[in-house]
Amino acid sequence: ARLQRAFDLLRGWVEDGTLPGASALVARRGVVVGRCCFGDAVREPERRPIGPDTLFAVASITKPFTATAVMQAVEQGKVDLDADVNKYLDFRIPDTYPQPITLKHLMTHTSGIEDRWLESLTPDASELVSEREWLVENFPGRVRPPGEAAGYSNYNAMLGGYIVARVSGEPYDQYIHEHIFEPLGMTHSNVHVQIPENLRPYLSKSYTYGDGAFQSFPDYLP
Repeated sequence: ARLQRAFDLLRGWVEDGTLPGASALVARRGVVVGRCCFGDAVREPERRPIGPDTLFAVASITKPFTATAVMQAVEQGKVDLDADVNKYLDFRIPDTYPQPITLKHLMTHTSGIEDRWLESLTPDASELVSEREWLVENFPGRVRPPGEAAGYSNYNAMLGGYIVARVSGEPYDQYIHEHIFEPLGMTHSNVHVQIPENLRPYLSKSYTYGDGAFQSFPDYLP
């Protein structure tokens, strides 16, 4: 009953115009116990309803995959969760505080590194830079000693993903696809910066709401 109420809430948001569409699936102990799809994945030039195979922008759902990849590296003896992250980098995180930042701090958002969202997206593929260049030029600063408090920071996960690429010898997106998606049969999942052509027909469009209607939101590359 509670699950149905949650699905009804999503349906209501779609029907009253709060959302252009929504999809949800709930599983318990490996068994799917409920799923729903409401509204549109694409509204123009022709409407396409949301279905079980609709793709949404992965965004911050990369963070659990990054953490899984870090723990795979731990199991393989390539990294130590409690070691100074500078051990695995080809640039240096400043010694603002005497305590070093560890991978455990990065994965639990307790590093004390400020967040940085500005200029981490671009609508123009020609403006993309390497992960290293972005991380070096956009370091947001250490604002508190590591371990003191939790503070959500995209930079934490970006740095963790860069370390995965460094210690594995594979680009981040390639590593996630080969070592997480493929073994799990996640054939329609994607963390490539630009979505592959074979997945584009399943991709949903992003919208904002203004002037009494949903407006198409520009596509950005991370």
